[in-house]
Amino acid sequence: MGIFTNYHSLLKWHTVQLILISILVLYTTPSSTAYCQPQNNSAPLTTVPHDNNIIQLGILPYLSTKALINQWQDFAEQLGKQLQKKVIIKTAPSYAQFITRTAQYRYDIIMSAPHFAVLAQIDSNYTIIAGFDSRLSGAIFVLNNSPYKTLQDLRGQTLTTPDRLAAITILGELTLQQAGLKWYREITIKNTPSHNNALLSVIKRQSAAGIAVKSLYLKTNKTSKKMLRLLTTTAEIPHTMFIVSPKISKKSARDIKNAFLNIKLNKILSRLKWGNLKPVSSNNINKLLPLIPLLKARLMQ
Repeated sequence: MGIFTNYHSLLKWHTVQLILISILVLYTTPSSTAYCQPQNNSAPLTTVPHDNNIIQLGILPYLSTKALINQWQDFAEQLGKQLQKKVIIKTAPSYAQFITRTAQYRYDIIMSAPHFAVLAQIDSNYTIIAGFDSRLSGAIFVLNNSPYKTLQDLRGQTLTTPDRLAAITILGELTLQQAGLKWYREITIKNTPSHNNALLSVIKRQSAAGIAVKSLYLKTNKTSKKMLRLLTTTAEIPHTMFIVSPKISKKSARDIKNAFLNIKLNKILSRLKWGNLKPVSSNNINKLLPLIPLLKARLMQ
């Protein structure tokens, strides 16, 4: 705890904390809540009342509702112009409720986490129309001066993660399984509301190791980098995807898919720095399939 022994170090720590908290991370979310079992693919669609002149745009709750609206309003307005319809931004209080509302067909178009998108395609007949061409992966890190050299050294220790439904958290579980460690049994898992919190937990010595999206680890300032050491990285998966509800007509779905190829729309999305929008290949979907059983198990807990 030497970094907290004098005023100068304490001031440095507060500076580190403020910088870390300021970084926007995709998979920051409130705690998960109850999940509604998806409907059978052969069953009639249960929908909320729908106005054909309005498009409900569902946005993954990775930020507060106000922040989401600010970030996605320009996109919604441009999409509305192209479709000649009013686009209304919708979200949910948590990842679990977002998945439940997706299964209830509350949204027409959805910006979703990649594993949530594949789950919706499998269980609820959604169509994946596009995805960002960049990749996501997790970084498992420890304090630089800690004795941990391999994942096996973490046996009996505490690992801090983002939300338990986040793709990076599930990737972390798969990585530890491959290393021969049993999630919860041989390593204590501490879920936090965000990737930032997972990183801060290690710096504050509240856990032996943490996992966060790799881009966050790479963006941390020099002071934090000196305090942390990368132990390993997880497998890579595709980035965020857009899906369309099966209650949308085939013609409307084609119009929406074509709208996503528009230069103006892509220019707005480029501000996110998530890459370019492209069709999602079957190979990319297959990369996400190992996450689905773990995701379903957590949703039913």
